[in-house]
Amino acid sequence: MPAINLFRLRQQIKQLEESFDNPVEFKRTLYNLLDTYADRAHRPGRAGEPPPISKTFNVPPPVIREISIKVRSLATSDPNKTIQLAQALWADPYFEFKHIAAILLGCALPDPLDPVLEIVESWLAAAPDEHTVNSITKYALAGVQRDAPELLLLRLESWLASEEIKWQRTGLQVLQSFPADAMRLHLPVMLQLITPHIRKARFEIRPDLLGVLQALANCSPKETAYFLKQTLETSHSPDVPMLVRQLLSAFPPDLQEDLQTTLKAHLENRVEKSHHRANHAS
Repeated sequence: MPAINLFRLRQQIKQLEESFDNPVEFKRTLYNLLDTYADRAHRPGRAGEPPPISKTFNVPPPVIREISIKVRSLATSDPNKTIQLAQALWADPYFEFKHIAAILLGCALPDPLDPVLEIVESWLAAAPDEHTVNSITKYALAGVQRDAPELLLLRLESWLASEEIKWQRTGLQVLQSFPADAMRLHLPVMLQLITPHIRKARFEIRPDLLGVLQALANCSPKETAYFLKQTLETSHSPDVPMLVRQLLSAFPPDLQEDLQTTLKAHLENRVEKSHHRANHAS
């Protein structure tokens, strides 16, 4: 892998601009560029990260970052050509191609935006590993998230209602990725979407659920704390107090104290009811 000279790299990346309208030529140019900076000595998994199932060039982050900047600048001109190129890149087995495809799709703004959601859903269904899923949820939905959040939330409702853990996790990951201002604006809908999962927090989705709640607590601490208090007071599930305890540090001190008081009252109430049932049975 050669040392990275940013000026030289940017000159090489300019060649992508010349072939943007030609997916076959663009893929060839991108392949040659990535191959130039590929790290052949890197072995995924050595540092503890799960190795991707997709083939990968293992190029340094600055290379992907510079390519991403260039394709974003190109993607705004023609949504249909951008989508066509994104789908061509997605068909390639290399992770970097799928990653760039996700960035391109997130910049494409056709009217209506429904085709983007359909493509994202088909990509997620076929995504070979968690790395690819993360790229899709973080980048491919950026345009819909910004310009049509209500449309995206409607689609997330169906994903979160799915019996498949994969779709539940994906829906929660997309919720986490909303910008803070959009979270504040759509807070009631988001809380409504995650309520069934809070009441029965399955082990497989718990980290993603905590991620959503932490993001909501960061942008709307008072409203999120009130929601958790209400949930504690109306739920009999042992999952709810466990989630609240894990979330305490996300709140300011005064709200932490308030939640701890509610937690204590909730647990005392459960113990009292348990003793009552035991006495009644005897």
